[in-house]
Amino acid sequence: MVLEGHGKAKFGNEKFDVYPGLAMIAPAGTPHSIKKDEDSCDVKVFWFHSAV
Repeated sequence: MVLEGHGKAKFGNEKFDVYPGLAMIAPAGTPHSIKKDEDSCDVKVFWFHSAV
C-alpha cells in the first residue's frame, strides 16, 4: 500500500500510476518495480510478503 508520494509502477508488462491509498498485489515470481515522479517526495510503501 502506498503511504506517501506519487510515481509509476511496473508489474510484469503492466504499468500504472501509484499514489497514496493505492494497494497492489504482485503474484509470486512477477518482476516488479516502483519509481517516484521527479516532482514527488520519495514514495513510501508498506510492504509485506506472504506464503500460501
